[in-house]
Amino acid sequence: MDSSSSSSSSSSSAAIKNSAATTEITGVDGEKQKLKLVDVQVTSPHEALQMLVTFLNLAQKRGSFTMDESAKIWECIKMFQHPSQEQDAHEV
Repeated sequence: MDSSSSSSSSSSSAAIKNSAATTEITGVDGEKQKLKLVDVQVTSPHEALQMLVTFLNLAQKRGSFTMDESAKIWECIKMFQHPSQEQDAHEV
């Protein structure tokens, strides 16, 4: 490998950032603790869906979607929410 290819790969890897996004998780002891989203253990399809929705919300906050895309995503998310969760979402 020549030096030009190794320097370009090191400069591209320097641009990669680790996620700092966090969520609150209730521990076994009942205490809430902050945990990085990428560190949350996903052990069921329900948890996987919750994580997908959480990442979609994060992307929306970062301005990743247009208004009509956001509206459609929200329409889809509401299909999976229970009535108590829907009320919580309106309070945010």
